[in-house]
Amino acid sequence: MQFNNPSTTFGYSTPEEMKKVWGIQLDLAKKLKEVCERNGLQYWMDGGTLLGAVRHQGFIPWDDDIDFAMPRKDYDKLNKIAAKEFTHPYFWQTTYSEEHFYCGHAQLRNAETSAFGRNEIDKDYCLGIGIDIFVLDGVPDNKLTYALCRLTSKGLSGITRWLIKHPIQRLSHKCVFKLYEALFRTTDADCAKCIGDISWRFRHHEIFLREHYTETKMLDFADTQFPAPYLYKEWLSRYFGEDYMTPKQVATHHGLKYINAEMPFRESITMLKNHPELFETQISKLYNQ
Repeated sequence: MQFNNPSTTFGYSTPEEMKKVWGIQLDLAKKLKEVCERNGLQYWMDGGTLLGAVRHQGFIPWDDDIDFAMPRKDYDKLNKIAAKEFTHPYFWQTTYSEEHFYCGHAQLRNAETSAFGRNEIDKDYCLGIGIDIFVLDGVPDNKLTYALCRLTSKGLSGITRWLIKHPIQRLSHKCVFKLYEALFRTTDADCAKCIGDISWRFRHHEIFLREHYTETKMLDFADTQFPAPYLYKEWLSRYFGEDYMTPKQVATHHGLKYINAEMPFRESITMLKNHPELFETQISKLYNQ
């Protein structure tokens, strides 16, 4: 399968091991597309995935993930039907779906594969190859609410992770997370001047005018198409800078991961505990190191 336009790889040779990972991620993205279209849910390519579609007509040659974003109301609807729509090997992962997992957004994973960092080897939740689904919320106009959302976005992660390890009687990390999400629902994204992925990373360059998303344009990505914000050029300029069409090979923002498209994560973890040196071996196959 051709994962990007051969004329836009800029001389970079993507390892075959990473192409196997891409195959799994593309299948996950197509599954998300199928479910969203069948249920009338809006979603758009986000981050490096949108850049890859525009600049490479597929994956950025040195990238290792796929990102999408959804309006809060559609994300909430998808959460309600996810258990029925995503059955094995697909797994819809949120803070609510797994006891020991915390994240401000969802991941759609393939449970028959492996993808994790060094600090996740002892974690008790699904660690299959996944794609990210971020949430778009309305940005508050009220200065006090704005400040509260920004402070909460930056501070909740540590509180929630602490509660996972040290639950207080009658207070779980899921209770705290419900209050957290309720705060971000106070500003209606359909009426707000600006929207953005503020519940996970309240960063100014990730806040956009709502008009960026008022229409959708389908863009080629590998052997399929996914929706993009209609004003995607302006979106990319704000997110990546005016020179977004100039390739810059940068390190992955989430660190190098052990990823195996052919082994379930529990088997991989058992193997790595007995042979930890294989972590580096696999990374060298994935990232041209």
